Amino acid sequence: IWHLSFEDGLTGAAVGNNASDLEGCFDLSNPITVTRIEGFTDGGELATDDPTEICAGDGVADPIFVSLTGAVGSNSAWVITDDLGNILDLPAGPPFDLDGAGPGVCLIWHLSFEDGLVGAAVGNNAADLQGCFDLSNPITVTRTGVEGGTITTDDPTIICAGDGQADPINVTLENAIGTNSAWVITDDQGNILDLPAGPPFDFEGAGSGVCLIWHLSFEDGLMGAAVGNNASDLEGCFSLSNSIAVIRNGVNGGEISTDDPTEICAGDGIADPIDVTLTGEEGTNSAWVITDDQGNILDLPAGPPFDLEGAGGGTCLIWHLSFEDGLMGAAVGNNATDLDGCFDLSNPIAVVRNGVAGGEITTMDPTEICAGDGVADPIDVTLTGQEGMNSAWVITDDQGNILELPAGPPFDFEGAGSGICLIWHLSFEDGLMGAAVGNNASDLVGCFSLSNPITVTRNGVAGGEISTTDPTEICAGDGIGDPIDVALTGQEGTNSAWVITDDLGNILELPAGPPFDLDGAGPGVCLIWHLSFEDGLMGAAVGNNASDLDGCFSLSNSIAVTRTDVDGGEVSTVDGETAITVCTGDEIADVIAFQTTSMDANYQYVVTDDNNIILGLPGDNMVDFEDAGVGVCRLWGLAYTGNITAAVGDDAAAVALTDECFELSSNFVEVTRTDSEEPCILSVFGVDALDATVNLFPNPASDVLTVDVRFAQNVRGNVQLEIQNTLGQVVYRMERPSQEAWTEQIEVGDLTAGMYILNLRQDGQVQSLRFTKQ
Repeated sequence: IWHLSFEDGLTGAAVGNNASDLEGCFDLSNPITVTRIEGFTDGGELATDDPTEICAGDGVADPIFVSLTGAVGSNSAWVITDDLGNILDLPAGPPFDLDGAGPGVCLIWHLSFEDGLVGAAVGNNAADLQGCFDLSNPITVTRTGVEGGTITTDDPTIICAGDGQADPINVTLENAIGTNSAWVITDDQGNILDLPAGPPFDFEGAGSGVCLIWHLSFEDGLMGAAVGNNASDLEGCFSLSNSIAVIRNGVNGGEISTDDPTEICAGDGIADPIDVTLTGEEGTNSAWVITDDQGNILDLPAGPPFDLEGAGGGTCLIWHLSFEDGLMGAAVGNNATDLDGCFDLSNPIAVVRNGVAGGEITTMDPTEICAGDGVADPIDVTLTGQEGMNSAWVITDDQGNILELPAGPPFDFEGAGSGICLIWHLSFEDGLMGAAVGNNASDLVGCFSLSNPITVTRNGVAGGEISTTDPTEICAGDGIGDPIDVALTGQEGTNSAWVITDDLGNILELPAGPPFDLDGAGPGVCLIWHLSFEDGLMGAAVGNNASDLDGCFSLSNSIAVTRTDVDGGEVSTVDGETAITVCTGDEIADVIAFQTTSMDANYQYVVTDDNNIILGLPGDNMVDFEDAGVGVCRLWGLAYTGNITAAVGDDAAAVALTDECFELSSNFVEVTRTDSEEPCILSVFGVDALDATVNLFPNPASDVLTVDVRFAQNVRGNVQLEIQNTLGQVVYRMERPSQEAWTEQIEVGDLTAGMYILNLRQDGQVQSLRFTKQ
């Protein structure tokens, strides 16, 4: 053994050369001679066919078999050092498994040694060995180290997966080793479910089950790290950490669907079952929930089909609910957002409810009415609780036949006749069919609802229609019957009567029935009525007015009867005489003026013989009997309407004298016609004739009429002188003091040609003379 000191430029200093071959500037120390006893110890020669680059830490054994040759020594051992010679292990012998040793480089040695070896201990360096020993050649093993590390979490590992609420699980990783790093989620069988980027991990929606969270450390070249593979299929240099087990209480409300209509008529009394198909649900418990469109829980039904009839208008949602034990808030009146626990709701099925409710109708008015009495019977109706887009009122009979579709209350059934009708309120949506008079309410088609009905009992009264073909203008009082027959149709009512009133409605009679004879009733207008009535009628009495009738009744139309009552009156001469004598044949006119008490406008005098055979029909009240001959005749008065149909020769007591109404006077003036040669014209007019001689001349007169008066004795007082025409009109009058004899000249030139009467009156006595004006 030498020490060599040298300057730059030394050559020859190489293993295998001889020290004498050194050239340059150098110097060798003195040598120490070491004598080696050949073959005493020899570590031998190591060799292996196994890989010497291993993955240490993947949990997969990496055994390295080593062959040893040429070893010499009393003792033998195996030594594993790091690449600095630090003793890591003193294994018993090959094969050597360095998995778990971590990354690095280690050296496998064989050690041959003699007794007394010192320093062969883990932690020492091989350079510290003392004694007689020899190390073999080393086999270098490169350890690629991976360590999945240790993972922990403080978050819950029992979660509700599927409730729509995030369940983040944060994970802490320690002591991981490896070039590459990844996270792996497997099921409890090691099947890879996910390779997430990193924590936190959210398993919401993953469904029920158990999953494991792992950390994966690995070297390049890893194979099998794919979803769907199993972790046991990983190949390469890798290491998985410990796992964190997550228990997923999986809930899934599922998917619901229906083939039934989801727009329904809710409230029409017709069931609207909606069947629902559920798929994909998951969870320990199951329920059905119906909410409004705001999520408010309306019902928790047992299951489909669901019938929302009667739920009213609106939109509701049908849901399926999957949940785990401990759910809270699932109660009618709560909102679905108030549910608390592990649950999941399915998709909703929206149901549009076209809500119709006819409502409730009431009335305070009488519902038993008298229909047909002409008195309004308004029935007001109160409506509550109705629902629907459209509204109408319907009147039906008691069989549901639609009688009317009125605008609205009040409803008046006056004139509807007897029977029973029902008042309804109708709520409906667009598209209603069948709402027409004549149809039945059962024929209505569409989305609708009828209210309760109000029953109205109509006590129908109808006076009916009366008519007649008999004359309704009669002569009342002529003693000739005027029967009026009346036909009645269309009457209705429990009771029936006939009523005759005047034209002011005053009840004159309540006859049993037609025909009606009003002869003798006097003049005027009366009305014939038919009366239909129900029990309890009051006021139907003679003397009352029809307007005073009280109860359920109806009067028919009226037939007006005009009663023409002519008054023949009494007849007399203008001086009140009813028996007179006239001289005929003396060539002096015997003109008698008559008067009557009748006030009728149409009046005719009739002259008959004493057997009432008509002799003449004078045109006025002045009758000249001069040429009638000797005999007795009668003068009657005739009041009449229409046209005179009687003729000379008819029996006035036996025939109709006119074509309408007539009446002869109640008496007659008897006229005795004589042919006495004695002057008789001076006393024809008065019972108390003046005791005087009166002469008129000239007679006929044209301009001046001279009146010559000679009283038989002295008279006192004034004398009235007057001239009347044949109509009884006074055309001249004067008054003068009386004296025994006097003459008066009267201008008559302006008088119309014809017969006139001159009257002299004094103290109630009268004398009349006739003269002719030419």
